[in-house]
Parts: sequence; structure tokens; C-alpha cells
Amino acid sequence: SHLIRQTGQGAPLPAASLFTPVRADVARQAPKAAQSDARLLISGAWGSGRTYLARWVHQNSVRADRLLSVLSCRTASAPEISRALQDQATGTLVLQDVEILSAEGQGVLRAALVQSAAEKQPAVRIIATLDPASGQSLPSDVRDGLGVLQVHMPRLRDHRADVPPLF
Repeated sequence: SHLIRQTGQGAPLPAASLFTPVRADVARQAPKAAQSDARLLISGAWGSGRTYLARWVHQNSVRADRLLSVLSCRTASAPEISRALQDQATGTLVLQDVEILSAEGQGVLRAALVQSAAEKQPAVRIIATLDPASGQSLPSDVRDGLGVLQVHMPRLRDHRADVPPLF
């Protein structure tokens, strides 16, 4: 399966690696995203910390004691996406690399977004990660539906001083 599940809080993720001087915008936006129940779209290059931020947002949200699932859209089929959305209940589903989702997978996600928009309190919180440099794109209605809140993670090469030395 392409689904990774984590129940409850887990070990707290340190914010220090997310909230560096280069990431001042992230430091302002992330706590607001954690306090909201709205869908969140996190954009940034591969390796910029998009999934780490998604986990941090979940751990600092009202859903922190509920299930967090991470699904890679690179290899997930439409039925797997549908099942993940249904099985998630009241937790958070992180869709990694959502821009790579197949057309069938996009249809499943589009239907879930329409249903979620009709609910006052959506059952599942969706956080999606997107690499704008991947060369792939999402239909505007899916992107807009996912991007109620948006956070952009700067590229790692833009803040190399934040990376600890390896030796």
C-alpha cells in the first residue's frame, strides 16, 4: 500500500527547522493553518519540507489526537485515493505530490472536494503538497479546491545556512 498512517500526536516535531529566517512567511502562515480546519495546499520543491510542514500543522491542530495518513499520489490508484478519503474519518489526509495524480484520481478528489464544500464541518481535513517545478499541473478547479489556505516552502538552495553540517 502507498498509505502511511500515524495515530495520535506521535513525537512532537520541532518547529525550529521549519521556522528559520528565510522561512519567515512559513512561520507566520503555519500556525494560522494549524488553527484552521480548511484545506491546505503546500507548494515547494522536492525536499523543501512540505510533508514535514503538513505533519507539523496536523500535530498543532484540533485534529492532533486523530489519525494522520500520508498518501503518495505518484503511485496511488483512484480506488486507493477513494478508500483513503473514506477511511480517514475525522483525521487528516496528506496527499503528496498531488500534481502527479492521474485523471481518474483527480476525478475522485474533485468529487470529494465538492462533497466537503457542502459540509459545514468536513469529516476529513485534506492537506496536499505540490511541486510547481514538476512540469505537471492540476486542473484549476481541483487546485482552487485544495488551496483554501496556501503555504509556499522556499527551495533548500535558498537557505543553505539552515542545513546543519553533515560532518
